Amino acid sequence: MSESMTPQENFDFINEYLAVMGPCIKNNNGSVNHFLGDGLMALFPGSAEDAVTASVQMSTALSRVWCRGRPFQTRSKCERERRCGRNLSETLCEQSKDGAG
Repeated sequence: MSESMTPQENFDFINEYLAVMGPCIKNNNGSVNHFLGDGLMALFPGSAEDAVTASVQMSTALSRVWCRGRPFQTRSKCERERRCGRNLSETLCEQSKDGAG
């Protein structure tokens, strides 16, 4: 997608994308762990339900961002593939001397 955009269009799109994704994550008790190009990884320590709810909200919000009707967007760009991976396993962390994770 970014290959067909000007640098300014790309910059504007990524900023808008991140502005929309952040609240979907934070409103469901998650936090952004790191950014992966035009994607991101979020952690939801509370429950898997938080992660699933956030992913549904993110998908809906992303459709709105892609389909706003900007001059550089076409119908095919509104139908881009979205992927959301979920890993529900325990994570490893170093335990401090006081027992906190």
